Amino acid sequence: MSRQLRRFLALAIALTTGALLAAAAVALAAGPVKGAKYTGATVHGKQPISLKVSGSGKSVTVSVVFAPLYCEGGGTGERQITKPAAISSSGAFKGSIAYEFTPEHKVTGKLFFNGKFSGHTVKGTARSEFLLAKQCDGSTSFSAKAGAAAARAATSAHAASSTLRVTSRSWEVGQGEAVHNVAGGGKLEYCSSQPATGLTPIIAFSHAPVGKSYTIKLAGPAASGTIPPGVKTKFTKASGRTSQTYGTPSFPHHKIAGGAYTFSMLVGGKTVASVKLTLDPTSSKC
Repeated sequence: MSRQLRRFLALAIALTTGALLAAAAVALAAGPVKGAKYTGATVHGKQPISLKVSGSGKSVTVSVVFAPLYCEGGGTGERQITKPAAISSSGAFKGSIAYEFTPEHKVTGKLFFNGKFSGHTVKGTARSEFLLAKQCDGSTSFSAKAGAAAARAATSAHAASSTLRVTSRSWEVGQGEAVHNVAGGGKLEYCSSQPATGLTPIIAFSHAPVGKSYTIKLAGPAASGTIPPGVKTKFTKASGRTSQTYGTPSFPHHKIAGGAYTFSMLVGGKTVASVKLTLDPTSSKC
């Protein structure tokens, strides 16, 4: 065998071995770590996301407590409804999470996700859809890593990016002796001859800056004017809810007119949470 032929064979063997090792490395990296929990956050809204891989590595359960919002108003309910999503041989997966407004057991929003695992990391996209507030829809990317250190990093990053987290938004609308529960961003149709007698916006929150003051205000249709902010109130605990009932004496001519209303919570003059409602008095409901 000539020296030139031996060199050619040695080079061919080296190239083949390298290709096999590279392919093996890719095969090992593809797919998730079986039984692992991946933690991270969405790019928009910095919402924490966790992905729990099954022991077989064939499915994953995704959890995002609150779908990212792309507006001031609207919001999801308090209960997540999700189920395991299948993981393909390449590590890809897709699925959805529904959010239920618990007082009425009504789904008000959904989060559609897809992604791909690569060993100890996972990347993907998430699309928020709000059934009662389409202006709040939007898409974002997310990333997560396996391990306890990743969980601590995600929690720390979210705490640094947000001082207050809204967990639910809703309204109670009084109409005589009746009280209607309406999801944030929703619409209430009622008999025009039986006007609304009270509005109670409710914002539930967590991770509030204890000891810091906030104010609230309610803005309504031009015919009703704008109700000025209330007195300053301090956050006495990190989690809770704020609500204030506005009776008919609060409105011009002692009448709550139909139209769009927005209730806001402000800290340092900046709106940190808001909830919208549309009142629609109509004769068809009489």
